[in-house]
Amino acid sequence: MARTMSFNDIHDTSDSVEKINKLKPIQSEEKLKDPVNTVYEKLQEVFPKEDPILLLAKSKEHVSRFGGAGDLTDLIDEILWPKIWRSECKIFRFHPSKFHDFEEANVSHFYTASSQFYKMVLIQPPIPSRPIYNPSQAIQSIEYIENELSTERYQNCKALFREKSDQCAKEILLFHGTDVNNIDSIFNKNINIESSTVGRCKAMVFGRGIYMSEFPGVSLNYGAGLLLCKVLTGSTETISKDDRSARTAIIADQFDSSQGWCSSHACNQE
Repeated sequence: MARTMSFNDIHDTSDSVEKINKLKPIQSEEKLKDPVNTVYEKLQEVFPKEDPILLLAKSKEHVSRFGGAGDLTDLIDEILWPKIWRSECKIFRFHPSKFHDFEEANVSHFYTASSQFYKMVLIQPPIPSRPIYNPSQAIQSIEYIENELSTERYQNCKALFREKSDQCAKEILLFHGTDVNNIDSIFNKNINIESSTVGRCKAMVFGRGIYMSEFPGVSLNYGAGLLLCKVLTGSTETISKDDRSARTAIIADQFDSSQGWCSSHACNQE
């Protein structure tokens, strides 16, 4: 589930796949051009209906990463496969309204997400958070996304945790903030701890891991893309921010996750 996410329309990918197969390597005379423009022009050929702002951003990121145009196969796959994935997933979009259709498919997830958001917005987080002005109007849309493979893996994990204890199998709702450009990648490849962030450094104050919070304002510090996730924390280790060794700590084998505390308040979950 996610808040205020906007995605490009899903286009037919069969033509794009054919273009990838026929895509010629960048010729030597093309290297004389600005490499960003070279990459951008190639991407426009393959994805003529794609948002040009997105293609330009992807072009700049590619050139910055590889120092030139080079091979575009991985870049094209990066843009293409989330579209294919999204066409296979079931996506349900909801918008706040004074009218209600309680028989609408999966509408209960909309109410769960909006209720959790509004409930936690009213609570003052124990650490600095991004202010949410006019919270009653903060939610523009909510998307509930069904992925059968991810659901199956989640249920298998829940069964394993239940073998440990009923407490380990209990679920909680946590927010994860990220750059909006990462949303499709997360849905396609899951959250990647190793991925580089946009415009900031990963502090990982409580050690290496995936950071989530009960508070939407805290998670929004990490990006405007807000995901509400059903989470199995399993057996949880509690650590303090004042413990400097926690910055490089690896979760011990007897624990499945860690919970960070600041001044006697829980402030982050991995």
